[in-house]
Amino acid sequence: MKIIQVMPNPPHHRGGVEELVINLSRALTEKQHLVTVFCMDDSLTSTYKEEVMEEILIKKFKPLVGNPLCIPPHKLLTDLLNEEGDIIHVHNIHVLLPAFIARIRRHPSGKVVLQPHYHRYGQNVIRNFLFSVYKKTVLPTILQQFNVIIANSKYEARCLVEDFPRIALKITLIPEACSVKVPSSIRWKPSLQPRKVLYVGSLRRYKNVDTLLYAFKILNTKWKNLRLVIIGEGQEKKRLLNLAFKLKIQDQITWKRRLSYNELLQEYSEASAVIQLSELESFSRVAHEAIAVGTPLVVYNHGVFRELVEKGLAKGVDKLSAVEVADAISSVLNDWKVETRRRGFGSASYVVLIVRVYKAVIGDFY
Repeated sequence: MKIIQVMPNPPHHRGGVEELVINLSRALTEKQHLVTVFCMDDSLTSTYKEEVMEEILIKKFKPLVGNPLCIPPHKLLTDLLNEEGDIIHVHNIHVLLPAFIARIRRHPSGKVVLQPHYHRYGQNVIRNFLFSVYKKTVLPTILQQFNVIIANSKYEARCLVEDFPRIALKITLIPEACSVKVPSSIRWKPSLQPRKVLYVGSLRRYKNVDTLLYAFKILNTKWKNLRLVIIGEGQEKKRLLNLAFKLKIQDQITWKRRLSYNELLQEYSEASAVIQLSELESFSRVAHEAIAVGTPLVVYNHGVFRELVEKGLAKGVDKLSAVEVADAISSVLNDWKVETRRRGFGSASYVVLIVRVYKAVIGDFY
């Protein structure tokens, strides 16, 4: 089978969508499927570039308008229309790329799958206003153009049905948690010299890393052997660095980025707690990786994280206040004994479930 994956950003962005697409493409390739990835890259000095990554052909295009709108150039659309393939798999409805793909549904295969990564809101006040108008006017019609819509979590599926009831029959749930595979050799072995509090993810305002910094300042008055490790990059980096200096905690923070997966797993293993305070997620790979390793997890008890709290897989904070976050982290640090915390997410293979959807769409059922 020939599959064309389409995503707004290039693989090196290393966000949740990019991680999913590349991991899925690898798994599809291992099962002898042919995969081509179409994406856009603001950093290109030319209009187009090709590269091969682990037998996956990556086609990069200079966007007509970059983030946060992600409007594709004419070349991406015409190349996609002319690309031979059985399935087009499009990602992320929080940008405009899927709207343009829906318009060229006359692709010879005629089979287009959408994975929305939908979390209802824009990432700031202006984007939220624009997205609220978009989803009430244009988006319902766009969604109906896709053959199947894949939800990453029960939370996302529920949001899609509530907000777009006319597409309810198109939605199929394939939990992204099934794609989280951690080697059995990786287990929680927290470092005690120093104790580590870990954040992994992009540095964007909606991730509320600033709240974590304020909470860490409070923790520093109670715990003398504590270090905050922040892994990620993004537009908030400079502001967060300045805040760390203002709070006089810069010497207790280690900043890292672009780690290999094995290096990242080692960070999970050594951390006393992993913190995720994001308000906008359809699924959190970081949270599920922490759970799979067995590392205690503190989350904002909101949206997709609420289910983890209800299942006892994470400690939740109900308010994004530094005091409440600090108290939750202290509670986890006090309960530091190494237990059998590791948790798997079922034996179902994510790629098998995805391929099953592809085959159903093209009429070749298992």
